Amino acid sequence: MIYKVLQVDMIKGTATIGDDASGTMEVHPLSDFKYTPNIGDAVNVYRQGTETMILLAEDHAKEDDRPSQKVNRLVYALLAFFLGDLGIHHFYAGDSARGVKYLLLSIFLSWTIIVPIVIWFKCIFQGVRVLSMPSDPDGNVILYHNF
Repeated sequence: MIYKVLQVDMIKGTATIGDDASGTMEVHPLSDFKYTPNIGDAVNVYRQGTETMILLAEDHAKEDDRPSQKVNRLVYALLAFFLGDLGIHHFYAGDSARGVKYLLLSIFLSWTIIVPIVIWFKCIFQGVRVLSMPSDPDGNVILYHNF
């Protein structure tokens, strides 16, 4: 049976999937997903005893139109924590436009003190968010660039 991902909650570490035909919804931990789920994905649910595995439906698999980059989540998080004000983690993830924005804001508005602090808190949040994402066996995650 094909389900659809309806909601992804990275804070709680859950995703809600549903079936239009029966009108049912189920909440699953992100650890059940063997990929990083996105809203609207068509998925297959496999159950064996108490174990559940959720995979992207092969016949519905499509490339996302947004640019993306596969990155090591630990490296990304460390760059965000320690060099985030300079946008280095965005350069590492291939989002150079956002990296330049962080770099220029930090350089030209460093005298305000407030802007670098706000950017630093945002970088800490981005690092924690990436660390909480499910990863492949090598510790890699796919990040999508939102322009």
